[in-house]
Amino acid sequence: MRILNLLAVSIILAAPLASQTGFGVMRISGWVRDEAGAPVRAVVKALRGPTTLEALTGSAGAFSFDALAAGTYRFCVSPLETDWVDPLAKRDPRGKPAAAPDPLVDSCEVQDTAYPAVTLAGNLSRPGLVLTVRRGRWLMVRVKDPQKLLPEAKGRSAGPEMRVRVAGRNGLIRHLPIVAQDKEGRTYGTIVPFESPHQLSISSTGFQFQDSAGAARMSAPMSAAEPVQLNVARGGADVIREIVISGRSGK
Repeated sequence: MRILNLLAVSIILAAPLASQTGFGVMRISGWVRDEAGAPVRAVVKALRGPTTLEALTGSAGAFSFDALAAGTYRFCVSPLETDWVDPLAKRDPRGKPAAAPDPLVDSCEVQDTAYPAVTLAGNLSRPGLVLTVRRGRWLMVRVKDPQKLLPEAKGRSAGPEMRVRVAGRNGLIRHLPIVAQDKEGRTYGTIVPFESPHQLSISSTGFQFQDSAGAARMSAPMSAAEPVQLNVARGGADVIREIVISGRSGK
């Protein structure tokens, strides 16, 4: 009986230690939510130095990274529920696609949401982390190419012939991906969060172009481009900029 009692005490004392250490395996777990607290299906990326880990949430928005090494982890979230809406589709008077909800921002692409970093040490896990995904509007640049000067794009990545870049409040500059392409040109786009200042720059080293009003925009390196200040108000319409390729540089 005494041996059984000692064994029971040992199990009780060991239980808190096991919950802290995970039997020597550290993990980070939590949930992805939107701004209203609803669960979001998404890919969560944990970044530690050059290493990137990915975890897929379920319908409840839960995720878990297991068997982690000690160190500091930073996070970004790519929602799986944001669909591309053709910017030229029928729109209501405010310029908003009919019946389209405010889309979720991909913080891995926009890099404008600072989630708290998590540092693991001493075999302690970090449960209960909540990552909130912001909503916003589409930022789109429609490039018309009536002379068919642009080469056909391969995938979503544009070549050096046309640079469409945006910088958020954190100062990081990123290229907008190509989200649509047709016989008249191509459309670059990304979702930017509401009430967050951004700078949009459009330039080309090989082409001359005009804005939608017909004003000439000389070809120039990106460093010489004049950025456009953007700040989408909550409830506002998509931001659409249109330019026309008017010829090759030096011709």
